[in-house]
Amino acid sequence: MTTAPSAAPVRATVTNDIPRQSLQERLNRHKLEMLSAMGETEEYDAICSEIPELQDDIQPLYNQSRDKCSKLLGRVKALESLLARQTGLAQ
Repeated sequence: MTTAPSAAPVRATVTNDIPRQSLQERLNRHKLEMLSAMGETEEYDAICSEIPELQDDIQPLYNQSRDKCSKLLGRVKALESLLARQTGLAQ
């Protein structure tokens, strides 16, 4: 005797899509922040090249921006790993 498939797996998929979408949005936000911080770092570097006498003033700002890039890269990698793992589990 055959029975109709239950609706539970469909609901589970829909439920799993909500956290995945939230994680994807978070990933996109962190990537955008990282690009902004990278641009900031590049601009500080360019200004130091053009106006070397500002290097002492710019160096702390450059270091902060570079550190922010590193932290954001770590967040991006963590989210990408988690999303990849979820994709693997869903298959």
